[in-house]
Amino acid sequence: MTSPNSDDLRSVLARRLSRRALIQGGGGLLACSLVPAAAWPQTGGAALGFARVAASVEDRVIVPQGYTAEVVLRWGDALVDGVASLDARRVAAGALLEPGAAAAQAQQFGFNCDGIGLFALERNRWAMCVNHEFPQPELMFPGWAEARRTRARHEFVVAHPECVPVMQASVGVSIVELEHAGTWRYVQGSSLNRRITANTAMEFAGPAREHPLLAGPAGSPEPVFGTFSNCAAGVTPWGTYLTAEENTDDFFGNFAQAVHDPALAHAYARFGAGRAQESMHRWEFADSRFDVVRTPNESLKFGWIVEIDPRDAARPIKKRTALGRFKHEAATTVLTDDGRVAIYMGDDEAFEYLYKFVSAGRFDPSRPESNRDLLDSGTLQRRMVAARLERASGAFSRARLCIARRRRPALPRGRRPRRRDTARSSRGRRREPARPACLSRVHAEHGAQPERCGTVRCTRRGCGTRQPACAQSERPHRRVHRARRRPRRDEL
Repeated sequence: MTSPNSDDLRSVLARRLSRRALIQGGGGLLACSLVPAAAWPQTGGAALGFARVAASVEDRVIVPQGYTAEVVLRWGDALVDGVASLDARRVAAGALLEPGAAAAQAQQFGFNCDGIGLFALERNRWAMCVNHEFPQPELMFPGWAEARRTRARHEFVVAHPECVPVMQASVGVSIVELEHAGTWRYVQGSSLNRRITANTAMEFAGPAREHPLLAGPAGSPEPVFGTFSNCAAGVTPWGTYLTAEENTDDFFGNFAQAVHDPALAHAYARFGAGRAQESMHRWEFADSRFDVVRTPNESLKFGWIVEIDPRDAARPIKKRTALGRFKHEAATTVLTDDGRVAIYMGDDEAFEYLYKFVSAGRFDPSRPESNRDLLDSGTLQRRMVAARLERASGAFSRARLCIARRRRPALPRGRRPRRRDTARSSRGRRREPARPACLSRVHAEHGAQPERCGTVRCTRRGCGTRQPACAQSERPHRRVHRARRRPRRDEL
């Protein structure tokens, strides 16, 4: 991994960035559309040409004039012949706690859709891959919402252990054949239809395949089962699907009680794991695989980019370790000018990096098989926040951003603003302003050179970060510290 500029996003924000500057500067990065391989020429996207949809509180999908919305698939629709679709009217009565519910869910369309990839097959026929990020047990099992309110979710799982296999079968990926003949519909019983769940067998590929933390007895790679917390996605030029494993630590429990060697403890800490005693969905009370005390290395098998061939169920599903392990958000793929594959990825953990992977080999459309393992070797780069990505070459361009003073929100009539910028002594005399006087003039005088104002050190315990004085005040820097706090599991 190369990191020519190794400052993380937290440092960038504390030094140079404010929310208003980011908004005014248009610093947001829009996710690129997922397109089939046939649409790969590097041309600019056309502007969307539909009329704006007015705000509404109606309980229906509203689309612009000239467009229609059709229900193609619903949670629980059967993908294979011989399996009944889920009767949603019986869910509130406990249908998903009945015997056989998990096996049926593993053959039905999954829950909580996220990233989507489309792959052209023949005329009017497509293969569609859909991510299913996480379950919502309060909508699946009667009594869960009350257990959550009373902080008794682990007791619920102990009393109803069959709920965990159902949740595990509801996440992962669905692969479904679609056809269009006037309207869209899915083809039930198609040979392409299948589910990939939290228990589906797959394998590691790439440089970390035989890493000691992933290896089994005698240094051989341990088997890996399943994928979950699948957020955004991507499509490769050779027609495979990339699904991004994101907040996978939410599914593991007992981090607080686990005692591990320094290397394993560092891996947990760097991933943002270990802040809670129990997992979000309490799987560890019914499946020891998700208890880090009993299976300390299991959580390291998640947090990767997973490559799936939607057309060939016999081809192994591979977790591509060359693309790094972090809380992956998307895997947007483009071709560089010299034919290499560049993949852009975000990290969903607060104040982390943007990542770019560039393959060592070149894409060869005339030799499909030679492209199968292009993602196993290359260069993974991490960069701080950027204002734009240059197309084709995939190079990052650093933004020149500076602090802009926040405006105070309008206060209700009769309410006086609190005086936070000044302090009073015990005798009532005003002291010097606590905020540097140059803060409001940074745009006018300093531009992108706040270092002209000197530096100050943060006084917060354990921080000590040096920042330009014009960017430093108690309130903005405290916001940076507060932003790092995540809610406890029992607050979710």
